[in-house]
Amino acid sequence: EGARPPLVLTTAGDEVERFTTALRERVQSSVVHVESETLPSGTVVQVHVRRDEDGELISQLTARGPLTGDVAEQRVVDALERRARTAAGMTG
Repeated sequence: EGARPPLVLTTAGDEVERFTTALRERVQSSVVHVESETLPSGTVVQVHVRRDEDGELISQLTARGPLTGDVAEQRVVDALERRARTAAGMTG
């Protein structure tokens, strides 16, 4: 959402491969389903359905590129999220 400042981690040494590998595996293991669509503007929108720390399914939407916020674009984004949530067995 961009409202939070970036998280900056400082390591005690240069050997970070094990940590970054474990972090990536943990994040990827939470993914249940992914759908994406390229909007007419060229912006790529993705919906990730994930399990949160309590095992509940949540949907997360990301955009690579600017969003116009117009009604037609919002309909496409909403439909994409509905498809992803339905494919993962989420209701509502």
